[in-house]
Amino acid sequence: MKCPVCGGWAKKVGEDRYGVIYRCSVCGNEWTNLRVSVKPVEVRRKPKPKVQLKKTAPSQYVFTFHELDIKPFLKIAMRRRYGLGGPSFKRYKDYTSVFFPTPKGEIISVGTLTHDKFITNDKILALELAKTLESAFEKEVPIEEEI
Repeated sequence: MKCPVCGGWAKKVGEDRYGVIYRCSVCGNEWTNLRVSVKPVEVRRKPKPKVQLKKTAPSQYVFTFHELDIKPFLKIAMRRRYGLGGPSFKRYKDYTSVFFPTPKGEIISVGTLTHDKFITNDKILALELAKTLESAFEKEVPIEEEI
């Protein structure tokens, strides 16, 4: 290995966690040849889920269901509404928050899921979920709108 300072020959003197350490036999300069380049990692914080839905929203759409696993229908409706990807569910003591990653990389809160209700502020998602349930069970699904 050639010394970057004087051009003399260098010997390998050891290794550390970053790479191989060399020392020049002419000028005594020491340097490390990196094995991998270290790149800064961008940390994305997940938004903190809110226990209560925003009161500033004009309306909430509530789906009430009994003895039905709504998650598969919710996944289909969310893919129709937001595009590619899948929802993520964060379980809390007595409810589950539903999130969806957008194509821009943001993670948005879509709604709240309890054992017998799904509450959302997104009108288009509510209509897509209603369409999905209607096509699955071949009967009309009522949507409660709370103002």
